[in-house]
Amino acid sequence: MTIKALSASNDNLNKTYGKSLLKSFSRWMKISGISRSLYQLDDRTLNDIGICRGDIHAYAIRVVDNDNKTAA
Repeated sequence: MTIKALSASNDNLNKTYGKSLLKSFSRWMKISGISRSLYQLDDRTLNDIGICRGDIHAYAIRVVDNDNKTAA
């Protein structure tokens, strides 16, 4: 394998890792935003929409992951 081939291979790895890192960060930001918004609601409002305070984080993850499946 030549140095040029190794360099190209390394560039592809960096691009893949960078995309993965960016995607993970974006997912985390979406989950945090949804969670933050829901935590600001009072218990009665959360109950009205069918969420208990202890399930907020799991609910936010489901929303983001289902949104990603729909978009893909």
